[in-house]
Amino acid sequence: MTSSTVLKAQKKFTEKPLDFKNIRFNGYRFDIGSWLVVYWIKNDLKKVRIVWNLNRKIGSAPIRNRMKRWSREFLRKNLNDITKNHGLDFNFAFKTNVEKVFYKDLRHGDFDSDLKNLEKRIRKSI
Repeated sequence: MTSSTVLKAQKKFTEKPLDFKNIRFNGYRFDIGSWLVVYWIKNDLKKVRIVWNLNRKIGSAPIRNRMKRWSREFLRKNLNDITKNHGLDFNFAFKTNVEKVFYKDLRHGDFDSDLKNLEKRIRKSI
């Protein structure tokens, strides 16, 4: 199984909206600074499913797509060994209370370094 197949969802969240709500109400929560909250929970599908909460206030479509791409890449690079044995659902909720230029000026290295603590927390919870 290649790393790209690990992140392909078998079932979409839109098919079962209760799965999406289940992440927030029954899962783990991790705040990353004042700009991002990540929720996660185990699933029985042995697949990784990701949902993003990205408002237009965060920035234009290329900026929002960059945040999605970086979060997908982070999971693929750092949690691939976990996702081979466990199914996980993630919800990346990007906050709008920061300045709009924050996301535009955010660098990939800063994004990854902020998410390193998330990786440790997920490993402890599994």
